[in-house]
Amino acid sequence: MSALAGLTPDIRQLPRRLTAAGAVAGAALFAAFVVGVLIAHGVAFGLGLAAGLCFLAVAAISLPMAVVLWLPLVFLERLPLAGAQTAAGLLILVAWVGGLRPVRSPLRVLLRVHRNTLVLMLATLGWMTLSLTWATDRHAAWVSLVQWYAAAAIFLVLVTTIAGEQLARLALWGVVVGALLSVVTGLVIRGAAPPGLTGGVQHGPERFGGAWGDPNFLAAGLVPAMALAAFIAIDASHRVRLAIVALLVPSILGFAAAGSRGAVIAAAAALVSALVLARGRRTQILVALVVVFVPTVVWLAAHPDTFERVTAFGGQGNGRTTLWTVGLRMWAAHALLGVGNGNFSALSAGYLMRPGLLTYTGFIVVSPLVVHNTYIQLLAETGVVGLGLYCATVCACLRASWQAVSLFTRQRRLGLAWAARGVLVAATSMLVAFFFLSAPTDKRLWVLFALGPILHATALEGTQREPHRR
Repeated sequence: MSALAGLTPDIRQLPRRLTAAGAVAGAALFAAFVVGVLIAHGVAFGLGLAAGLCFLAVAAISLPMAVVLWLPLVFLERLPLAGAQTAAGLLILVAWVGGLRPVRSPLRVLLRVHRNTLVLMLATLGWMTLSLTWATDRHAAWVSLVQWYAAAAIFLVLVTTIAGEQLARLALWGVVVGALLSVVTGLVIRGAAPPGLTGGVQHGPERFGGAWGDPNFLAAGLVPAMALAAFIAIDASHRVRLAIVALLVPSILGFAAAGSRGAVIAAAAALVSALVLARGRRTQILVALVVVFVPTVVWLAAHPDTFERVTAFGGQGNGRTTLWTVGLRMWAAHALLGVGNGNFSALSAGYLMRPGLLTYTGFIVVSPLVVHNTYIQLLAETGVVGLGLYCATVCACLRASWQAVSLFTRQRRLGLAWAARGVLVAATSMLVAFFFLSAPTDKRLWVLFALGPILHATALEGTQREPHRR
C-alpha cells in the first residue's frame, strides 16, 4: 500500500478499473460462447438471444434509447417471436421502476405538466378495475384489465422517459419504421408468395394481414404512420423527403392490399383533418395524397376482388351491424355501469331475443365476437362513465399535441410544429378506424397518445430556455 501512496488517484484506481473491464470482457466472451452454441442448435433462437442481450446492454446504458428501439416492436405485437416483444417491454418496465428516484422522479414532472391527463388516465383504470365487482365473467374481465394496465404502463413510461428534442424526433420515426416493419416482416415471416403482397393473408384470398395477421388491424396502424410521415416531410430536407417516400412505399402497398373499408374511411378522415391543420402547406398535403393514391389505385386495379370489397359499403360486411345492435341493446339495459369490462362476448347471446330483425347471429351464439366498435363496446361493458373517462383522457392527450403546435410555432421550431400536427392527424385517423374495431387498449394508439405530452414537454423546455438565449 505504501508503494501506491504517492500515485495520483487515477493511477491508484487503475487495478480496479482493469478488474471491472476484465469482468465485462469475460461476461461478453461467455455470452458470445453461449450464443454460438445455441446458434449451432437453432439459428433463430440463438440470434434472438443475441438480439436480446444487445437490447439488455442498451437498456443498462440508456433507458430512453432502449425505449426508442422498442417502439417499432409495438407494431409487431402479434408476430410469433416467442414472446420477445413482451420480454423487451417487461425489461424496460423493470429498468424504469429501478431508475425512479425519490427526489428527482420523472413522475413529478408528469404531475406538474400533465396532472389532469394523469388523473383522467388513473380514473379510467380505476373504473375498469371497479367493474370487476359487477362483471359476470371474472376471467374475461381480468384478461381485459391486464391489457388496460399494459397500455397505461406504455403511456407512463414513454411520457416520463422520452425527454428532449432528439429523443422526441426518434420516437416519431419509431412509429413510421414500426409501420414499415409490420408490412415487411409480414411478408418475410409469414411466407410471402408472388404475385405481390399475399403473405399473411386473412379473411380472403387477396387480403394482406402483415405482421398482425389481420388486415383490418394492420391497415388501422398504417394510416396514422403514413399521415405522421407526411407531416414530418413538410419541413424536411429534400433527402429526408426522398427517404420518407422510400420508407412509405411498402406501407402504401400494404394498406392497399389489406382491403380494409374502415381504413379507407380513416384515411379520408386523416385527409380532411390534415387539410384543416396544414394551413399554408395544403399543396404539399395534396402531393402526399397523390403519392399514396397512385400506388393504391394501381394495386386495386390489379386485384379486382379487393377493389370490389373496398368499394362495397352498402353490404352487411362481416356482421358488424348485428354486433353493434346487440351492443347498444346491452348498453340500454345497463346504461350507467355497463355489464363489466371484457364481458360483451360472454353475455351478448342474452340480448338476441328482442324486437328487431338480426342477421349474422352466428357471431353472437356460435362464435361470440367483440362489438367491432371501440365506443359501443365501452358503452356496453363500462357504461356512460367508462366511455366518458376514456374520451376525456383521449381529449387531454390531443390537447397536449395542440398546445405543442402553438408553442413550437411561437418558438419558430417549425419542423416540430408540423410533427405535432402530424400526431394530431395520426391519432384522429386511428380513432376513426376504431369505430370499426374493438381495441381501446391498442398499444399503437397509446403510443400516439403519449407523443402529445412528450412534444408538449419538449416545447415547454424550449420556452424555459428562451430567456437565457436572450
